Amino acid sequence: MEIFSWLISFLLQWYIWIPLVGVLSFLTWRNYQQSDEVADVEGSLLILEIPRANDKSELAAEQLFASLHGILRDKKELRLTRGQQEHLSFEIASVNGQIRFYVWVPKSLQSFVEGQIYAQYPTVQIYPAEEDYTEHERDHSVVYSTELTTTASEFLPIRTFQNFEVDPLAGITGTLAKLESTGEELWIQVLVRPLADDWHSFSDRWISSVRSGRSALFGKGGGFQWLAGLLEALWKPPEQGEGKGSAGPDISDRDKTRIAEAEKKATKLGYQVKIRLAYLGESQTNAKQRIQALVGTFKQFNSTNLNGFKSSKANFGKEYLEKYRQRVFSGDGFILNIEELASVYHLPHTNVETPNIVWASSKTAEPPAKLPIITGKDATDDQISAFGVTNFRGINHQFGMLRFDRSRHVYIIGQTGAGKSGLLELFALSDIFHNQGYAIIDPHGDFAIDNMKFIPGSRVQDVVYFNPADTAYPLGFNPLEVTDPNQKTNISSEVIGVLKRMFGDSWGPRLEYILRYTILALLDRPETTMLDITRMLTDKKFRKETLEYCKDTVVLQFWNVEFASWTDKFQAEAIAPVLNKVGAFTANPVIRNI
Repeated sequence: MEIFSWLISFLLQWYIWIPLVGVLSFLTWRNYQQSDEVADVEGSLLILEIPRANDKSELAAEQLFASLHGILRDKKELRLTRGQQEHLSFEIASVNGQIRFYVWVPKSLQSFVEGQIYAQYPTVQIYPAEEDYTEHERDHSVVYSTELTTTASEFLPIRTFQNFEVDPLAGITGTLAKLESTGEELWIQVLVRPLADDWHSFSDRWISSVRSGRSALFGKGGGFQWLAGLLEALWKPPEQGEGKGSAGPDISDRDKTRIAEAEKKATKLGYQVKIRLAYLGESQTNAKQRIQALVGTFKQFNSTNLNGFKSSKANFGKEYLEKYRQRVFSGDGFILNIEELASVYHLPHTNVETPNIVWASSKTAEPPAKLPIITGKDATDDQISAFGVTNFRGINHQFGMLRFDRSRHVYIIGQTGAGKSGLLELFALSDIFHNQGYAIIDPHGDFAIDNMKFIPGSRVQDVVYFNPADTAYPLGFNPLEVTDPNQKTNISSEVIGVLKRMFGDSWGPRLEYILRYTILALLDRPETTMLDITRMLTDKKFRKETLEYCKDTVVLQFWNVEFASWTDKFQAEAIAPVLNKVGAFTANPVIRNI
């Protein structure tokens, strides 16, 4: 009989342990498979830049994580498709003395994640990183990394931004700002994976265990919670005296607080979280000090009798960075709700005055609804002078200005290096490739020469290059040549305007008065030039011949009546300033040659 009892007991033990060993093996294999599959996910690293005047607080980040919880996939769907729940990585890195904020997303979720970030931070600028900062080849002899874990059960909350007077992000970025500008780097990675609401049931079970005065078999949550409940049920000794009339054990004030806070935490959406820290530098001593300081800043989230962060084992060696670089979410991590997560990671706002943060240099605005956009249709594109590309929220459209508006409403000013010549060059290129005409007047000549490099062979015959300094091959230009009689008044005003700008300090009303009637008279005579201004004032025969061509009675009235009534002495005094100014202009051999 004893042998039979022993055999039954032996078989029962094996019937219990064999399935448990099998389940544990399966879970270990599943986590390994998930790590491999997640490592192969194609993702995008996005840079987040926010203006310094950002007034969005941690509440915006909490709402952001609430909306990002929408990437959660149905468990049944994952089982049927053998898929994996996607995760995101929110990162802060100090590289080359600059502190930047990043988010890594799977390619399939990039558009959704960007949209949710823009919804909470309308002024943020998001653009793909040209190079992953974790992959850049930099020679660092010392690499030191660690992971953070919770100090107590993951169902207990950490201290959140609701309990801070100063933004907790300031402490984290302040540690990053103390690095040397070159030779040292600090990386922070916060991996987040949304949890289904059934994690609340595990929290309730933990709360029940605290109320009953016994500790849960496993303090941490995750994939082994159901196994913990099974083992606890199998091995828990029967409690004496249980019945309808029995009362539960007295609960201490400490446990009452813990229960209340755990229940409060479970009212919000949850994420599985992993936090990794890494230091790259040249000194092991500095490495330990920097990581210790960074871990210390995370301890600001620690709360007495509740939860907080502590460092797991830290390791030297580049091989420990592989999980960081691949953004692998191995294992289950720990649970944080959206309020806790927003406390740990959010974009800086006006209360964060840490130096070396890379802020957005300017705000972006939505393009006007009637912005002329290049559509690829020649009929409409020919009327647009393209010069830019929109970048609002990652939407890129080539746009420009209607040619009709460009000739009437454009005036470009700006300091050196602001891009004035670049804008004019884009206007010119648009005209070149749409068979439009244009003229460049360049005082220095460099811009005009550079622009000719873009002229295709099909338009070489359309080019006229006028260089006043080229005395060997002068190009004749006569400002007094009239092609439209209606433009005579405009021509005289422009010529006078040029001379007035040249001699503004010694300009007078009588000088301008005489010069205007001189030019108006010369404009009526064919083939006159600027050199004839002097002859008109000093040569009576030439003046008489010129007035024979003149049909303007007002001009004739001046010369035949007013000017003729002046004495020789008064005429000499009156025309002397004109001759002085025009003579200085026409005496230049380069100008005279033209």
